[in-house]
Amino acid sequence: MPATLHTTLRPVLLCALLLLATACWAQTTIRVGPGQTYTSIQSGIDAANPGDTVLVAPGTYQENIDFRGKAITVTSSGGAASTIIDGGSAGPAVTFITGETSASTISGFTIQHGGQFGWVPSISSYGIGNIFLRNSAPTILNNIITLGNCWGIESNYSAPLIQNNTISATQDPQGNCSFGGGAAIIIWGGINGMYNSSGVYSGLILGNTIENNVESGLEDAGGNGGAGIAVWGGSPVIENNIIRNNSSPGGSGGAINFVNSQGTVIAQNLIYGNSAGCGGGAIATDGNGLYVFNNTIVDNVGVGTGGFSECASIAQIYPSPDTYGQDNPSDIFINNIISGSTSYPAVNCSWFSAPNEANQPTFQNNILYNAGGPFFGSYCLDVSGKYNNIAADPQFVSPSTGDYHLKITSPAIDSGQNSVLQTFLNMTGAPLSKDFDGNARVQDATGKGCIIDMGAYEVHGTASICGISETLTSSLNPAMAGQTVTFTA
Repeated sequence: MPATLHTTLRPVLLCALLLLATACWAQTTIRVGPGQTYTSIQSGIDAANPGDTVLVAPGTYQENIDFRGKAITVTSSGGAASTIIDGGSAGPAVTFITGETSASTISGFTIQHGGQFGWVPSISSYGIGNIFLRNSAPTILNNIITLGNCWGIESNYSAPLIQNNTISATQDPQGNCSFGGGAAIIIWGGINGMYNSSGVYSGLILGNTIENNVESGLEDAGGNGGAGIAVWGGSPVIENNIIRNNSSPGGSGGAINFVNSQGTVIAQNLIYGNSAGCGGGAIATDGNGLYVFNNTIVDNVGVGTGGFSECASIAQIYPSPDTYGQDNPSDIFINNIISGSTSYPAVNCSWFSAPNEANQPTFQNNILYNAGGPFFGSYCLDVSGKYNNIAADPQFVSPSTGDYHLKITSPAIDSGQNSVLQTFLNMTGAPLSKDFDGNARVQDATGKGCIIDMGAYEVHGTASICGISETLTSSLNPAMAGQTVTFTA
């Protein structure tokens, strides 16, 4: 997503605001590392004033750091690969629990071995994982977050910006973590409560690579899941991420799992190669109002072998693991490519009620394709040939190598629904003006006109004629000299 959703306070504005409570400090750089005044990251944080930068030299720092509410940037001089914060499995490696805002930034580290296995109330009030947040909204940027115990990032009633990180190998080997253990990111409600209220989202998850995480799913029934992202109450915006090769062997929703969420936006992600033992290899949702726009969702697997009554063989989307009779009709899927090749259905609905189109998610202008079997299972009504959906091979360039760009012959080109652009703007306050690669989002590649493509990528075309246009009308046409004319755009 364009950075307009997240506004970092400029130094002058920050100083002006801080004058209300304290003196405005001159910005300084505090250096941490061997031979420096400060040899630990925490000592550098403790010495910092608002607006300062704590610059950390390469090395491994066996620490559990706490920002203590400070509006500072903690970053590395040598980059994430050479600068490691190791939590030593003794609590979160990085903690934000004192009302931090977007001006509190952690950037450029490998963060590992944070958290402890199990439910540990003594650690920062339930803080388990590499990075723990409570009632805060920090910026987590350009890090390698790996080998976290239970969770990579635990966001507890918070609203972080999580951007351009690689989050992998989160672990819960014995299934001891409460709910969704093993998730790369877990969201527990928003900063003002559990749900989206008046456009207030519980964080922005943008441009990350989330891969090779395993959610145990051993603690309870099919609601567990979301080895990539687990949302247990809350409404993040999830955009432009690669979510791949994550596994929830005992849960539903291998890539993303929603429980009690509301008004979540999922836009322009690549979601592929994920698996779930209770169905919905890509997404499972018991939420309310899931808006899924322009994603490429491919070759995910949900085999239904997890052992709970809710488990079902559903490859891609499972709209109702725990709702028993209703299938989230408020969920909307528009302009997506959902494609696979399993013998079991890509999407199926609740077997507790008769199929009813009014009681299942809305699918419009999508590629809905399953080369190995039916796209919709027998408990859904099949709409793959209705509402501008297309049941055809999306024609990717090279899916075997992870290249999900479209061939010029793809039926997904110039076949989407442009209204998504305004809906996204209305919901998030930011335009969906670029595709996953950063190219102009609407281009005319086939001569059909300026129509958005399905999926995460936009095929190149005559972009110059597809800018924003206005229609000008006049109250009088023709008009005589001396008459008053009102023009409306």
